[in-house]
Amino acid sequence: MLPFLLSPYYKKVIWGGSFLAKFKNAPSHLDHIGESWEVSAMPGHESVVASGPMTGRTLFEVCRTRGAELMGREVYERFDGRFPLLVKFIDAADRLSIQVHPGAANSLAPDAVNAKSEMWYILETMPQSKIILGFKNRIEPEVFSRHMAEGTTEQLLRVFDSCPGDVFFIPSGQVHGICAGNFLVEIQQAADTTYRIHDYDRLGPNGCRRELHHERAMESIDFENLAPEKTHPTDALLHRSEFFRVDRCRMTDSDRVTIHNPSFTAVVCTDGFVELNTRGDVIRVPRGHTALVPADTPSVLTGRGEALLIVP
Repeated sequence: MLPFLLSPYYKKVIWGGSFLAKFKNAPSHLDHIGESWEVSAMPGHESVVASGPMTGRTLFEVCRTRGAELMGREVYERFDGRFPLLVKFIDAADRLSIQVHPGAANSLAPDAVNAKSEMWYILETMPQSKIILGFKNRIEPEVFSRHMAEGTTEQLLRVFDSCPGDVFFIPSGQVHGICAGNFLVEIQQAADTTYRIHDYDRLGPNGCRRELHHERAMESIDFENLAPEKTHPTDALLHRSEFFRVDRCRMTDSDRVTIHNPSFTAVVCTDGFVELNTRGDVIRVPRGHTALVPADTPSVLTGRGEALLIVP
């Protein structure tokens, strides 16, 4: 199996902006799209193969028929044939809700299928952009519950300045929010379970206030986690955890990076372009686009720009 490009699933949301079209050099129909699901095998939200002999097949279909070959035997068996990661571009023209994701130990997520830890890599920001992440101080659950009911949870949470190159890691159970003016890459476990804590009294498409999930949020929040993680890496390694590893490659004409992993590698181009050469087969990955390199497939990365290499 050779590397292949992916075409994303685009998700329109009330807080979405118009930067994705510019970033991807794509048609203006992407206005008001908040999320571009670059690597997704989530049913109903799949990315689609956009190059090679499997063109037109969803990533879910590829995993069903050639999952062990794509993911590598160890990853395939560990996740019972389910693709383990979800990679997105997020364009927050307005602020997202304050929210939390459940973890594997949570009563509402009895196994790893619904657990969701994630990482944000900031690409572009507007002046004074912020990220909300974690508690300012230790707080008792009943106190937080009272603030949720009163709509005053913001005063309990830490607020960070957000700049290009910043990395935020958000483990399941940590309260968080993306504020307006952030454009970022989100790498996460392959789950889509989110519990809204506070949504600024916004109205949904039906004209009603969007649903909040206070009871489920209270069962999911890790009140012991008092160490929000913001970094600004200067080397290649952006993040490594039990969930995934993310490396940044800044390429010039003379650079060569060999990709050869026992699992798949997602290659997300965040600036310029990169190319993947696999036994003479070359695919070009422009800014804002993504390719998958199957397990045990030696490929040489070249180009002029920046790419994230993501492995489970």
